[in-house]
Amino acid sequence: MVTQKLVKALYDIISEIPVSKREKESDADAKSRNLIEKSAIKAAFISAGLSLPPGPAGYLTLLPDLSGIWKLQRNMVADIAAVYGKKSMLGREQMLYCLFRHSVSQVVRDIMVRTVTRVTIEEMIASISEHILRRIGVHFARKTSSRFINRTIPILGTFGAGAYAYYDTKQVGKTVMELFTSEADEVYGV
Repeated sequence: MVTQKLVKALYDIISEIPVSKREKESDADAKSRNLIEKSAIKAAFISAGLSLPPGPAGYLTLLPDLSGIWKLQRNMVADIAAVYGKKSMLGREQMLYCLFRHSVSQVVRDIMVRTVTRVTIEEMIASISEHILRRIGVHFARKTSSRFINRTIPILGTFGAGAYAYYDTKQVGKTVMELFTSEADEVYGV
């Protein structure tokens, strides 16, 4: 059921090519880099914010997280195409290429990173904190370790999710710029 929802969300995102209000720019490279940076920061905040809920509630944010990031990236692709004066040439194939070229299995990787981050960080912090507390020999280690973990995990998970969304959006932006500034224009009909 989750897979079906992800496939539908992805299909909806690539099926609808947004119409950018931006126009062709004389310095398209600089404007594109600016758009990429702003989009990457927004993506980091979206993903970080949606990764805050701990435990089972956190898993309910996976679909909104991915969908929100993909929509933001889709709009960025359309805006960069417009800045290069090629918005009328942007189709589903180009959108799909730009969103997922940097990793063929990007969808699976996104899901895995977001899911594994929530589980792995929890296990890692629990192990590290227990080890440290045991070494120190503090009597109340067992009582405080669970409180420490519960307070630390959301912060680390939030940072990791935000950093990954930032990186991923930068990679999409890099792909878009390469597409619109290279000989790939001919290959992809742009």
